[in-house]
Amino acid sequence: SEIILRGRIKGYILKFKSVTPIKRLFCFKKQYVRACYDNFNRTAVMKKLFFFCAAAWLTCSISSAAENIDMAIEIRADDQFTGIIGKATYTGKAIEVVTFGKSIGREDSVLPSAYVYEILEKKTQKDGIYNVKCQNQLGIKFSGVMDLADFLHPKISLKSPSGILLVSISPEGTEMKKAYLPSMYLGN
Repeated sequence: SEIILRGRIKGYILKFKSVTPIKRLFCFKKQYVRACYDNFNRTAVMKKLFFFCAAAWLTCSISSAAENIDMAIEIRADDQFTGIIGKATYTGKAIEVVTFGKSIGREDSVLPSAYVYEILEKKTQKDGIYNVKCQNQLGIKFSGVMDLADFLHPKISLKSPSGILLVSISPEGTEMKKAYLPSMYLGN
C-alpha cells in the first residue's frame, strides 16, 4: 500500500511505496525535513511526552525530598539552654547545621554560623532510627541518635565528649525563635 507524506519540498508531494522507520520521520532530499502522516496523532504523542516529563519531574522531586530532612535544633551545654538555635539538614552523607545565637553587644540581633558534620558511622537501630557518629570541620566529634521515622517530626540528639548537646528544639528555643527569627523556617 502507498503512504502519502504531507511534507512539501519545493512544492512536491512525496510518495514512498516502501517506507522504513527512518523515512517515516525524515526526508533527505536537499533538506532535512520532518514529514507528517495522515494517521499521525500529535495529541497522543504530546500526551505521552507530557506524562513522561511529569513522571521524571515527580521522581526527581520525591527522591530529593526524601534525601534532605530539615530539623529545628538548639545547642545545650550541660543540659542547659545556651540561647543558640538553628536548623539541621540531613543530606544522607552529612548533617549541615546553621545556628543563630544572641549577639552580646546588641539585644535585638543574632549571629549566624554554619557547620557541616560529616557522618563517619551510621548504624540502623530500627526503621528510620540511626546511631550516628559525625565530625564537624573543626574536628569536634559528636555521637548520638537521629530519629527520622516520622518525616514530619524528625528528632536528633548528638553529644560531644565535652558535654555539648545538639538536640531537637525545646519550648525555650521555640520562644527564642519567635522573638528573634519569627519569619524564618528552621524545620520541624
